[in-house]
Formats: sequence, structure tokens, C-alpha cells
Amino acid sequence: MKVFPTSLRIETSAVCQLRCPLCPFSNHRVSEKKALLNFSDFQRLLDQNPQIEQIEVAGRGEPFLNKELARMIRYAFDKGGMTSVTGGTNLNDASDETLETLVRCGTLKLRCSIDGITQETYQKYRVGGRLQQV
Repeated sequence: MKVFPTSLRIETSAVCQLRCPLCPFSNHRVSEKKALLNFSDFQRLLDQNPQIEQIEVAGRGEPFLNKELARMIRYAFDKGGMTSVTGGTNLNDASDETLETLVRCGTLKLRCSIDGITQETYQKYRVGGRLQQV
């Protein structure tokens, strides 16, 4: 029996620029070079699985650190797939291009982790983060 999933969750970045004390992955960071999904692998995955309709592009890392994220979202959209970022993001390094792509490509959901309304409170939980940037 073959299985043809219509949705998937894919790790586009297994790195994070913050050191959040409540994050279970905070002490297990890997080098950026080996931890970012490249566009050609993403493209090949979608091309080999045309039945994919929904794609979660987040996991344990910060998806916006992947410089090819906008290109991936655009490619998925062009192939008829809808994306979401519900695994959480700190949004500290989201480029204008990627944010615009999220909107233009109808991203279904975006979950942002903001743990305070002042920089002082925010940085206790998002160590190294900049609330003003978010």
C-alpha cells in the first residue's frame, strides 16, 4: 500500500539566533552551514510529491534565518500549495521580501512568539532578541 500525504511539516532552518531559556533546543544548536534546507531540495521534494497541498515551514529552528524561505514559499504557492508557520517564530530577522511573500502567497497562519511588551521583559524569554524589530 502506498501513502500519498497531502500535507507536510518541513524544517527549513534548524538554527536559531536566540538563546531562549524555555526552548528545549537552545543548547543543541548546529552550524548554520549544515542546518538550512536549500531551495533545490525543497523543489525536488514538491516536484516528486505533487499531491502536497499544505506545507508547514517551521520546526525547532527560526525559519526566517533561511535566506531562501521566500523562494520556497513562492514555489509552493505556484505549485498550488499553501504554507503556514505555526511552529513559532521570533521574527527578529524576517526580511521585508519574505514578509511580503507570506502575504502575497496567502500564507494560512503565522505564529509569532512575543513574551513581553517591553524590551526588558521580552529579553528575559527571548535572549538576544529585539522587541522593536519584531
